[in-house]
Amino acid sequence: KVVNRVVRAFMNRKWGNSWQKIYDLSDAFVVLCQPSAEFITQIAHIKDTSKFVVIHNANTYLPTELAPAYDKEPIVLYVGRLVKGKGIEHIPAIWRQVSAAHPNWRLVVLGDGPYRATLEQAQLERCDILGTQEPKPYYERAAISILTSDAEGWSMVLTEAMQHGVVPVAFDSFLATGVVLDEGRAGVLVPPFDLNLFAQEVSSLIADSDRRRAMAAHAREYVQTFDIDHIITDWERLFERLS
Repeated sequence: KVVNRVVRAFMNRKWGNSWQKIYDLSDAFVVLCQPSAEFITQIAHIKDTSKFVVIHNANTYLPTELAPAYDKEPIVLYVGRLVKGKGIEHIPAIWRQVSAAHPNWRLVVLGDGPYRATLEQAQLERCDILGTQEPKPYYERAAISILTSDAEGWSMVLTEAMQHGVVPVAFDSFLATGVVLDEGRAGVLVPPFDLNLFAQEVSSLIADSDRRRAMAAHAREYVQTFDIDHIITDWERLFERLS
């Protein structure tokens, strides 16, 4: 813990100095979420925060590509690269606990990378590792998605899941997670990196279908905040202000 604190302090100072220079040279400094602006303000010792502009990433799918409703199956879905930093090594412990309590549910993993071997060697029961696939048909079927990453900028797999009424469970390990998941109302936020609690939250969603459906409905409504039309408007407003 001491080493981590020292490294973090060094990196924050290094990043802070870089961001301060960039901020001073910029007409506007665009961040993905307000917590990012607050973090950079702190470590870069920025006094005048008027250059910060919050513009979220736009949703992957257009509203016209989404069905009014989906028939959900007992599937927990992981979508993403199977690489270092994505927390792939956490999935076996989580899934063993979930599958033991809910043997009629399956884990479907979409993605590829060097950590695929980690999952294959774990020999998890009721787990399909399918490699890189177009995820939309799986979003349409899955009821729950999981995100175990150490850190992200703005995780598109969360918003993609929400667009399809899939309830995400994610570690609250990066600044935008709470914004994307509406502070836990559009998905479940788990303190990093409590594997037992993560598994318990997934199991709780499985066991409580009413809560799952209500959260999925809210997620589908809330995620419209990030539809492309809104994001384009934000960028146009910024350019008009700068001109």
